[in-house]
Amino acid sequence: MRKFLILVIIYVVLFASMASAANTASNSKQVQDLQAKIVNLTKENRELKAQLANLTKKLNQLEAENAFLKQQNEEYRQIIQQVMNEQSSEAKQSYIEKAKKEKLVGSVLIKALITSFVVVGLIGYGLYKKKRSWELGGL
Repeated sequence: MRKFLILVIIYVVLFASMASAANTASNSKQVQDLQAKIVNLTKENRELKAQLANLTKKLNQLEAENAFLKQQNEEYRQIIQQVMNEQSSEAKQSYIEKAKKEKLVGSVLIKALITSFVVVGLIGYGLYKKKRSWELGGL
């Protein structure tokens, strides 16, 4: 029985060492899997950092372009405002000159009409006097 008991102990020790070896192999496999995952995650992290850098660069470019376009837009708005003011001023000046011309023409026409009425009146009066002198002279 002693031999049997020694034999059982030897089997238990062998079985324990085999289980320990299997467990160590399993742990080694897990460690390798985790190391592979770490390598993959590191690679993915680098790719994401590169994408982030590209997106940041594009964002900075777009912000610069936006600022430039806003500045140009403001300059164009000022130019358009200036042109509109000049056109308005020119139109106003043109209107004033046109009104002055019309007033001058109207004034000249009225003066011409008054002068013509006076001339016609004087000629008419002179003719009337002449006619009367002929009528009286002919009696």
